[in-house]
Amino acid sequence: MEVLLAREPMAEQRLLLKTSSEGIIQQIFGNVEHFSAPWKVGKDVSEIFPFLVTFFPAAPLEMLELPRMIWEKFYLDFLIFRESDDATWILITDVTAEVNEIKEQIQTNNDFILSSSRQFTFENPFGNLHLFNVLSLIKTNENKFVPVGGIPLWAEKYYPAIASVRSGLEIGEAFPYLEVFLPMADAFWQTADETRLEESDMWIENPAGKDELHFRAFAANRHGNHFLFIRLLDQNDIPVSQQTLQKAREHQLLYEKLQKAENKLKQLLQYKDKFVSIVSHDLRSPMASVVSIAEMFLTDEELLACMNDFNREMLQSMKEELVRLLEYNNRLYHWANLELGNFKLDKEKIKVKKLVDSAVQTAQPKTEAKQIDLTSSVTPEDLETEVDVSLFLQVFNNLIGNAVKFTPEGGKITLHVKKEKGKIRYAVSDTGVGMPEKIKKSIFSGVPGESTLGTSGEKGSGLGLDIVKKIVDAHGFSIEVQSEQGKGTTFIITETIPE
Repeated sequence: MEVLLAREPMAEQRLLLKTSSEGIIQQIFGNVEHFSAPWKVGKDVSEIFPFLVTFFPAAPLEMLELPRMIWEKFYLDFLIFRESDDATWILITDVTAEVNEIKEQIQTNNDFILSSSRQFTFENPFGNLHLFNVLSLIKTNENKFVPVGGIPLWAEKYYPAIASVRSGLEIGEAFPYLEVFLPMADAFWQTADETRLEESDMWIENPAGKDELHFRAFAANRHGNHFLFIRLLDQNDIPVSQQTLQKAREHQLLYEKLQKAENKLKQLLQYKDKFVSIVSHDLRSPMASVVSIAEMFLTDEELLACMNDFNREMLQSMKEELVRLLEYNNRLYHWANLELGNFKLDKEKIKVKKLVDSAVQTAQPKTEAKQIDLTSSVTPEDLETEVDVSLFLQVFNNLIGNAVKFTPEGGKITLHVKKEKGKIRYAVSDTGVGMPEKIKKSIFSGVPGESTLGTSGEKGSGLGLDIVKKIVDAHGFSIEVQSEQGKGTTFIITETIPE
């Protein structure tokens, strides 16, 4: 090609790029100015044409002709030829003049017309990859995946549930092998590197127990979003090496063993949760009885008169520790039952102000003990919601209790509820110590954290926020946290009001 190009220059409407196997431009032949793009040697070709991202690192194919593409103001044809492991040629032909002559027909039959809803955008440059047997997904904040762009035909045939998922997909349930790849992808996504892809090994799936399908996955960062691509490999893409196929089958067997171990672990975890639920339930009554006895002693003036100051202090300390232990046991009981799913929402319509007033009243002894100013407001005052009152009060009690724990004496806590734009926004704010970015990111990870001492040495269970998240999720609401060290914390629960 280099010899021929030296003898006869490229036509003005054509451009030939030579790239490395990673898609880095090594040589350019043709009239770059015609295409009005800042192309230069050393640039990643997928930065110019995002839809080429899944072809690098170069797939083991000899030649591939892509469907006609729209890019900027041009209609382009692409021919990709892999010369070797280190060299790939991309021939680009501007066919805009030809297309303009038959534009009406093109607009009827071509998925890549300018007005197409599937056309890639700056935020999602991968909307058309379904035409190349690639399923494109974007990772959500809840560590789930949502399809972006079109759904490839193989996904519609073998994985019909994917096409209807919009709230988020547990991708490992559809493609079990990805449970092995995703930890590597997560590490890659954290690098924020937008110049390369993280590629998985080839693996085999048997959907419906019939056809043997070969896949390869890719992870990519683009414009602050995390993308996952799953590509169905055809016979031209699969290396004929028996060793490669055997490796893919070994991956499948490895996952099957992993899945059996996971199922057994889930069963053991369920037994653990049942055990914790039963034990904590049986401990509640005797512990509550001992707390009542301690309170009775502390209100018996005749008994207290017979004690010295040290004994009275020890009795008061014993009662406080028993109350803390009972509270911890109750949280443990609720957490275990939430883990097991042993609860059913018993929703009822209630005025939000009634909920808020009840939560404030419950928190008053704690806030008064630390001289913390606790205020609340509901806008509008007659605002109503439909929740499980007992469970939702737990949410308020845990959030306010947490705020009391991490707010120094003389601080402020507010519980504000406001209706705005079809949503109810519940916000619990404090002027406490705040939290570092690392804790803020993992606070709703689903794993109960280690309890941290409060500003007055208060001890906790480490389960409160996990219980809050599970109750909020069960109601179909969302929760987020805003916090800055030294400036306090705000927990915001958002409820969407049905129209």
